[in-house]
Amino acid sequence: MMRKISSLLALSFFATIAFGQPRLSTGFVRNANPSPKKIRLSPPLTDPQHDFSSRVPESLLSSSSALEMSTGPFASAVGKSIAPLTTPLMKRVLILLVSAYVLLSKQLYKRILWPGSGPDTSVAEPLPPGAMGCPLFGKTTLFAGTKEQGPFAAFAKIAAKLGNPKIFQTYMFGNRIASVSGLDNVRTALRREFEEDGINTVTVNDNFDEFFGGESILYEGDKKTHTFLRRLVGGAMSPSAISAAVPAIQAVADRQVDSILEHEGGVVKMESVVTEYTLDIAHTQILGLDLADGAEVEEFRIQAKNWLEGMTNPLLYLPFTVPGLKRSKGYKAHDYLVSKVEEKLERLDRDGPDDSTLSKMYFATDDEEEDSSSSSPRRLTRKQVIDNSLILIVAGTETSASTLTVATLLLGLHPEVWKKVKEEQRRLISKYGTDLTKAQLDECTYLDSVIKETMRIRPIDGMEFRKTKETIVV
Repeated sequence: MMRKISSLLALSFFATIAFGQPRLSTGFVRNANPSPKKIRLSPPLTDPQHDFSSRVPESLLSSSSALEMSTGPFASAVGKSIAPLTTPLMKRVLILLVSAYVLLSKQLYKRILWPGSGPDTSVAEPLPPGAMGCPLFGKTTLFAGTKEQGPFAAFAKIAAKLGNPKIFQTYMFGNRIASVSGLDNVRTALRREFEEDGINTVTVNDNFDEFFGGESILYEGDKKTHTFLRRLVGGAMSPSAISAAVPAIQAVADRQVDSILEHEGGVVKMESVVTEYTLDIAHTQILGLDLADGAEVEEFRIQAKNWLEGMTNPLLYLPFTVPGLKRSKGYKAHDYLVSKVEEKLERLDRDGPDDSTLSKMYFATDDEEEDSSSSSPRRLTRKQVIDNSLILIVAGTETSASTLTVATLLLGLHPEVWKKVKEEQRRLISKYGTDLTKAQLDECTYLDSVIKETMRIRPIDGMEFRKTKETIVV
């Protein structure tokens, strides 16, 4: 039983991190520098997103006593003051003036209360539906999560309120944000990625840059540098590198299985088990830390969780640094993780390379480029190594733990599937023995199908920011 679950844990980790296909579920596009010249104050009444004609009473358009019959104290007061002016020309002028006031006031208050939220006058297509939130601040809890829906639940709530459109807009701390989902829509939005006037990756601000790592592959906006990072960081996660890491990953999985079997009371909270498993993979294999005892391991788990939870802190997304932010639990956890990576780099400088992913990144060289300061092949900078190590912690923990938790639930609900998984593992153990290898994992066809079906039923939710310099029509 222990080996069966161990294989499931190990292969699922590979499938979700090393060999999983990229999934485009939701991207985010924002206009980084909206130009005042492109703010349209009075959109055409034929625009379905800005059709204000239905808000004008019919009496205002046809009746001779239109202004007196219009609702609201302003319209009534104006109507009484100009009642003597009954010529057809004056009525037309007054109708135009009041209509202009209604249209202009709607757009003016939007410009004032949500700066940069106006449409681009050079584009005929309408803006997507949206929920802008609190004036000036927007949706301040945009990145908060819930226990039921997980991280970024606010986006799901906005989408549900708007009828679940594939594209919708919202607003947060001076930034207009468009949520883009659907494979075709995301492909269209990313068609001009890395072009100077196209769409590029971005960290939200300096706070986010420091907290999450602005020089990682995830947030590098220069195409040449991004390609360089893909070669070196990706090389550290190549199939051959993963094959070499299989024994270490199996050892972590075996320890978790042992803890399950030793658990008293017969009830095991699998979400905690798989979260600990993925965090242990992070410190043993990804970072290669030599944590001395159980207390140090538990400290790493706590700090990693605190850092991941800190990403949803709305103060992190303000365009300025709030006093005390860097003393928050999330920031302290970030500093702890960085200090552990720096300690590891010092040991690598002293003792040379090892089998960790961090070591492979640190000593990787790019034969296609030379260092500008020497004739030797180019390597990742220390900052690039640290930032990409943090990214790998995210990629190797939250996403894998989520998939493993759902897979465990589904296998419990479908015992006939769990029976087939065990039968496949028994056959492979009789052929290869109990030590996992990449070749054995490649033959876990039924288990691989179970994991893929799990990811289909419950895809990994996530988002990434992109910034635009020009309007994009999707």
